[in-house]
Amino acid sequence: MQHYAIFLQAFNFDIRYKSTTCHANADFVSRLPLKSEEFTQCDEPDIFEINQIETLPVTVSEVSRETARDSQLKPLLEALKSGKQIDRNLRFNIDQTVT
Repeated sequence: MQHYAIFLQAFNFDIRYKSTTCHANADFVSRLPLKSEEFTQCDEPDIFEINQIETLPVTVSEVSRETARDSQLKPLLEALKSGKQIDRNLRFNIDQTVT
């Protein structure tokens, strides 16, 4: 940025506000959304992953329901929903013992 500031000091110019609608055509890196209806190309790995997700044996609602029922996940879920601080013993603590 400093390089450009030094470069611009060689010129005599005024900075004036101009509405986006007046110069959007000249702004090649504009953040204006492009209205495009053309098909977005997807790579094979992306298509594979999407197909795998769509064929999972469980649905989002089932995962949500079972998470709310789980004795270990329920306190964590409730704390996250309410914005409360999570107890230290629940943080990063997954019981990995086989029962």
